[in-house]
Amino acid sequence: MDSSGPEKREHWGSKLGFILAAAGSAVGLGNIWKFPYITYENGGGAFVLLYLVCILCVGFPIMIAEFVLGKVSEKDAVGTFGVFRPDKKIFKFIGIIGVFTGFIILSYYSVVAGWTLEYTLKSLTCNEFIVEKVDYNSPELKKAIFNKHGVYDAAAKADILKNAGFTDDKTEENWKAFLDSNDTAHAAARLSIFDEVIQKAKTDLGEQKFEESALMISRQQKASEVFTNHLAKGTPMLLWHAVFMLLTGLIVFGGISGGIEKASRILMPLLFLLLGGLMIYSLTLSGGTEAIKFLFNADFAKLNRHSILEALGHAFFTLSLGMGAMITYGSYLKKEDGVVSSAITVSILDTLIALMACLTLYPILFTFNTEVSGGAGLLFITLPALLANTIGGSIILSIFFVLVAFAALSSTISLLEVVVTYTDDEFGWKRHTSTIVNSFVIFLVGVPSALCFGGNKFFTELTLLSKGDTKLNWFDSFDYLASNWLLPIGGLLIALFIGWMIKDQAKTNQIKEELGSGFYPVWNFLIKFVAPICVAVVIANKIGLIE
Repeated sequence: MDSSGPEKREHWGSKLGFILAAAGSAVGLGNIWKFPYITYENGGGAFVLLYLVCILCVGFPIMIAEFVLGKVSEKDAVGTFGVFRPDKKIFKFIGIIGVFTGFIILSYYSVVAGWTLEYTLKSLTCNEFIVEKVDYNSPELKKAIFNKHGVYDAAAKADILKNAGFTDDKTEENWKAFLDSNDTAHAAARLSIFDEVIQKAKTDLGEQKFEESALMISRQQKASEVFTNHLAKGTPMLLWHAVFMLLTGLIVFGGISGGIEKASRILMPLLFLLLGGLMIYSLTLSGGTEAIKFLFNADFAKLNRHSILEALGHAFFTLSLGMGAMITYGSYLKKEDGVVSSAITVSILDTLIALMACLTLYPILFTFNTEVSGGAGLLFITLPALLANTIGGSIILSIFFVLVAFAALSSTISLLEVVVTYTDDEFGWKRHTSTIVNSFVIFLVGVPSALCFGGNKFFTELTLLSKGDTKLNWFDSFDYLASNWLLPIGGLLIALFIGWMIKDQAKTNQIKEELGSGFYPVWNFLIKFVAPICVAVVIANKIGLIE
């Protein structure tokens, strides 16, 4: 630890630099893969409108709260609570939750971000993803075709199971066992049913369309195999994790104006440029018109209770709330920098990039008549399968993964800055020392996440948490803990704190002055009542209290 005490607090060089950095923190992998998936699953345009309402009622007021806390206190995510309530040290625990959340998220987020770097290199040639001929004798292909075209009602399933030798009445349970088991007892019956479905699909689709469908399934299987092998390679996974943490650390090492702001002024315009170019390309495909109609045609009949919960959850998570990032970034604001206008701009930029990601991905998926995959599968399996075998596909795919890497990097620097600012302010460390030590420790904590998918037997078998009957590895445990508990609880506590726990009238007056007499009552109502209730609903949904 340095004994010279904390350094003089920096400020953003300009309001634009702050907005770009804050937008970079908000924009991440969730914008690129999660929002397109949940929007597709919930019917498109109507869900987008619902999501915008949730941003306005939940994400926006909490973002303003975090900006205000940071700006007024000029302290880290923990110290800011001590400034507003010096009489009750227990409130600092809210900030500790945020710092801890940022710490563990960065440890595994950096691993995922590292995947984008390797996939950028893979995409330069796309050799690993190319499939030119279909092996119709492959049992895996037969099963995949069956899963896509083999639709049976309960009675038909019961007859098939009876002929295969199943005698009890557990239709669905036995059906899954019949399809998934590798035993030899039912192999002949299983393959016979698969072949029957293949012949029916050929008749229904026609020979040409069936061959196209089978080829696409084969390409997706190949891309899935490449991704599985990628996850199982321990040394490369560690290497890319280290490279991404090094890039993140170098930027944070440079400070606020000389590091984070300078990087954000490069990363964010490039991200918009690349995403805009890819979007224009995608919209020229045959599925472009269908994508636009899907995204902007509001069919409210497709919404349900689950849609509301999804919109609420993503409106909160997408803006990097509950982890101290916006408090930390807000603490570097100058007195003349407006909080409300900044929060509006950041929210708009975050939403715009999410919509642009949809207009980039949907035309590709609709052109090839492919379902939208959830999670990492959309980026690392579906897109390589679709684009690698097309003319110019390797170029488009390479640019796309560079784009995703930029989005990830803009988020990781904010996560590291939360931890670095905390050790600077609370323990008197200097930035350079703090950045080096924290980057290294976070890298070490992320090692099990890099190796738990097959790179190391010990970490592959290591279980930290359980979700129902499912045992979670290191990576999934950290993701589950952060997404389902730490982030929403942190956000809820921040809303309750600034809405109900600030007793110092001078501090309240500072907040009123910061937000303006006209806007303050509206924000105060949202932060006291609407946002806490909505986040509480998100928590209840995440932990299974709402079905």
